[in-house]
Amino acid sequence: MQNPPGSKVLIVDDDPDVRDLIADSLRLPSASVDCAASGVEFMKRIQNGSAYDLILLDISMPGMDGISALRLLRDRKDPARYTPVMIISGSNDQSFVISSSGLDVSGFVVKPFLPQDLATRVGAIIGHALESTEIRGILMHLSFADDSYFAGSSLKQLAPAWRGFPVRAGNRQLGVFVKSGLSPRALAKENDMNLLGGVSIFELIDHKWQKIYVKRARNAA
Repeated sequence: MQNPPGSKVLIVDDDPDVRDLIADSLRLPSASVDCAASGVEFMKRIQNGSAYDLILLDISMPGMDGISALRLLRDRKDPARYTPVMIISGSNDQSFVISSSGLDVSGFVVKPFLPQDLATRVGAIIGHALESTEIRGILMHLSFADDSYFAGSSLKQLAPAWRGFPVRAGNRQLGVFVKSGLSPRALAKENDMNLLGGVSIFELIDHKWQKIYVKRARNAA
């Protein structure tokens, strides 16, 4: 899968050869790639308001390492905290690196890597990220409809074990289902993996409910 049109990627690595190799693998006329040579430079970009669809982050860098930078990113109180991050490492012990960070990551790549393999995985992660952004928008800006709005419909039968919300999103008529114990707005604040695994959305099209997003487990690593 290639990068979706208009996607923006940030590569954070202190090795200029690695940055160039990754950039050449991902750059397309319809997509943009930025580079940062350190964790400090990466965080300055975020603090200055730069937004990305994916960040490829090296673990071992002088000064602020990748794990420290990732912690700062996840501790932010703005939408930047949800940005998908793919870890770059010289170690093939994926479970150790991810578990030791205790942070949400969307993927893992070991150096050296095949450029085409990296490009395919990056494209898949960005696709999921764009989907998550759309779903967050629905959950955060929906207007609840009263039950009579969907009277006589089969909405409640679509996901009987989940908590259902008949909602309006602009002119769209949606049925949003979330796991029991969560509200739509609370779910919107979860990381991508929890978000995508905790919601199902149906839309009323031509008087029939059609699936536009059905929850799934995701592992892009």
